[in-house]
Amino acid sequence: MHYYYYYYYYYYYYYYYYYYYYYYYYYYYYYYYYYYYYYYYYYYYYYYYYYYYYYYYYYYYYYYYYYYYYYYYN
Repeated sequence: MHYYYYYYYYYYYYYYYYYYYYYYYYYYYYYYYYYYYYYYYYYYYYYYYYYYYYYYYYYYYYYYYYYYYYYYYN
């Protein structure tokens, strides 16, 4: 009977250990995923902002030159 009790206790301990390990792994995975998603989103936003700024600047430059030539020729 003592042996049986020991076996049961060992099994229970192993089960809890596995459960906590699994939970920790899951939590870590979700955290990593969230971090990755956040980083990706930030990078995408930054890229979009940069692209928009560049486009705007180019447009402004082009417009300026257009007006300059227009004023110069006329």
